[in-house]
Amino acid sequence: MNKKSKIDIASILLIIFNAIFIVSIAFALSCGVIKPYYKELNKISIIIMAIVELIVFLVFIFISKKLSKKSLKILSIINICVFLLLLIIFGFVLAVTPTWDFREVYHTAILKAQNKITYFPKYYYVMYPNNIFVTAIWSWVYKLFGMLSISYLYGSITINIILIFASIVVTYFLIKDIYGLRVATVSSFLFLIATPLYAYAPIFYTDTLTMIFLPVAYLIYRKYLKYEKWKYLIIIGVLSAIGVGIKNNICIGIIALAIFAIFELRNIKKLLKFYIGIGVSFLIITSIINGICQANIPIKLDQAGFPYTHWIMMGLKGDGSWNQEDVTSCLKAGPNKENIKIFTEKVIKERLDAYGFDGLVNHLIRKNEFTWGDGTEYATFYLKMEPKHRGRMYQYVVGDKNYNFLLFSQGTQLFMLALIIIGSIGLFKDRKNHAMMFNICIFGVFVFLMIWETCPRYLLCVLPIMLASASNGINNLMKLGIFKEEKVDVIK
Repeated sequence: MNKKSKIDIASILLIIFNAIFIVSIAFALSCGVIKPYYKELNKISIIIMAIVELIVFLVFIFISKKLSKKSLKILSIINICVFLLLLIIFGFVLAVTPTWDFREVYHTAILKAQNKITYFPKYYYVMYPNNIFVTAIWSWVYKLFGMLSISYLYGSITINIILIFASIVVTYFLIKDIYGLRVATVSSFLFLIATPLYAYAPIFYTDTLTMIFLPVAYLIYRKYLKYEKWKYLIIIGVLSAIGVGIKNNICIGIIALAIFAIFELRNIKKLLKFYIGIGVSFLIITSIINGICQANIPIKLDQAGFPYTHWIMMGLKGDGSWNQEDVTSCLKAGPNKENIKIFTEKVIKERLDAYGFDGLVNHLIRKNEFTWGDGTEYATFYLKMEPKHRGRMYQYVVGDKNYNFLLFSQGTQLFMLALIIIGSIGLFKDRKNHAMMFNICIFGVFVFLMIWETCPRYLLCVLPIMLASASNGINNLMKLGIFKEEKVDVIK
């Protein structure tokens, strides 16, 4: 009876979460339609584009039920090869000279690789220690590039392409492992229309470098459920630490895994084993990463960077994006993090008081419109900065003829979020579905970016997880009437 009560409580909690999640994603979806980032986009056109994509996918779903296992595999391979081709074309044709933080990481890594500096530049890395580890990684890569006479820029783009491609291949196998070959095959068409995946191919920054970590961690977690071996937990912990070392946002996906495990394992001994295996390996690798970071800056690592309140303060201004004014005011506030923290806490209170309840709600709406209102996830904004080539493709993707690209991207984002909602509706009954884990991750990012400084680009590292959640929507559509699998056995 007690066990049944616990199960009921767990089920109720998941049902409540699922309802809140659906409302949150519906809100994010509306932001992309009502107030898209690119004001020239017509709202009706965005909706029509999403509907057209839905109809096309329904046709794919209908056709897929008649295909053999061999045909589905061939179609999947073709789609993944086309995706790789898109990555290569976008990566090299739309190559850019590194700018913003991307430039600091790139040039510092080159200088370090060439043994021209001992420490990373203090003016940047003391403020942004989160980029120390990724810079160190690139410096190791650039040492190899130097020995092999490989272009730093185009070699970096090549590695970026490989990592994005690997992320999507792993995501494909994650979807296949959960929902079967048919769902994975239809989902592979999603990879082709999710433009940020390949639009970011020329930009080898932390967002694309960390896309692979969560789908790999989730796939290994499924292996652990099957075999219950320590090695899988250790691998998850190691990969998680590296991912978080490159980009802190990855920790949201790991926390989502830890939360979902509570509902799935439901056993104290199993949970202890799970947390110890991942936690110990995570802490060991994190300590090594901290040592690497410490060796590259001239001050103590714990003294570097802004206090977390700086980023919350920044998130309370305008559309919540990064702004130089807040950075400057924090630097003037004092010589250390404690002084800056006191200053930022004061400013946070002032801004909250100035907003009031209604003002804060309006601010959060505006902030979400910025975060979720760009179907390219800010790719075109960055691709405009110092492009290496301004050919025809540039004009149609980034230049003054890019309306159709923007519309297609916006429609795809709307369609993807709609699929996530469709999939989530089925989770009221199927609460053990691993899409619940994906949704906890997505919701964590949703909440985090409402509190923190935000940017559409910050969605990129969890885009594979969003696609995996959308595949659950495809799975639900396949259970409807004429779309049902004609064969008795589910294709695996």
